[in-house]
Formats: sequence, C-alpha cells, structure tokens
Amino acid sequence: NADECSVIYPPNGIIPFYGFSMLVAPMCFVFEDPIHLYFIFQQFYMKYFFHLHHISASPKAIIGLCVLFESLLRQISSELWFHLQEIQVQP
Repeated sequence: NADECSVIYPPNGIIPFYGFSMLVAPMCFVFEDPIHLYFIFQQFYMKYFFHLHHISASPKAIIGLCVLFESLLRQISSELWFHLQEIQVQP
C-alpha cells in the first residue's frame, strides 16, 4: 500500500518558510561541523527565533518585539519616527 510507504516531509510536519535559511547562514561562518551547527541552531531557534513566529501576549513574541522596536525607534531617532509617520509608513 502506498500510504504505508509514504513519509511526512519534513518529519515535524511544518514546512519551512521562505528565508528560513537566512537565520542559520551567519552561523555557518562560525561552526564548521554541520552536526554541531545543527544542534546549536536548534537550541538558538527554540530560545530566540521561535518567538518571531508565535503570536501571543508575551513581550518576547513578535507583537511585543514590534512594540519594543517602535518604542526604541521613537526614543532613539524621533526625527526618523516622525518622518515615517508623515509619509504614512509603519516602522
């Protein structure tokens, strides 16, 4: 039976999004061993990058990070903040 031989790809059932490799690319310059790189990236993703793809009330999630970015931009570069508001571009 074909169903018995089929394999779910990827094994976790989640298809990687466009640009996913951009998250790991900088680490390729730091870690030469691909096995070591994989496990380091896995831990890094679970601790940090996961929050970029998870909508929740947590300040570590994407919405909280966007609010933090807007707040910091407004404090650090108010001129840029007002310029973006003037041309109706969300920061």
